[in-house]
Amino acid sequence: MACWGHDWSGKGTPPNATFQQVSAGGWHACGLKTDGGVVCWGAEARGSAGVDGGQRQVGGDYDADGEGLIEVSNLAQLDAVRHDLDGHGFPANEASSVAYYAAFPDAPADMGCPADGCVGYELVANLDLDANCNVMADAGDA
Repeated sequence: MACWGHDWSGKGTPPNATFQQVSAGGWHACGLKTDGGVVCWGAEARGSAGVDGGQRQVGGDYDADGEGLIEVSNLAQLDAVRHDLDGHGFPANEASSVAYYAAFPDAPADMGCPADGCVGYELVANLDLDANCNVMADAGDA
């Protein structure tokens, strides 16, 4: 597969896989692998992509390992944790739900947690908090 254009969001850097079909959006791309799996890549800061060798499997199971911890793999998700400090997968109020669910797209009602629920969060990716490498926290890091 070949990709071209601006690669600011990582959309032009597909995972090493064999695909039967690929579809691209404004900030991300998704591919149907020959083994039937689906993987997305691209603008992780917008929550569009995210973990299968660097990309996130589509389907929204945010506790894929079943240990009761919601997996955080990007900066938008890390920021969303402030809306659910108890780690149960439900934002604290209606006003914060838009931001929370934007960071965890396609999440099932239970976030993929075990029957007794989730109890916190776990960081599953290295997050670059200084994306533009200017040694300052600023708008360029978003």
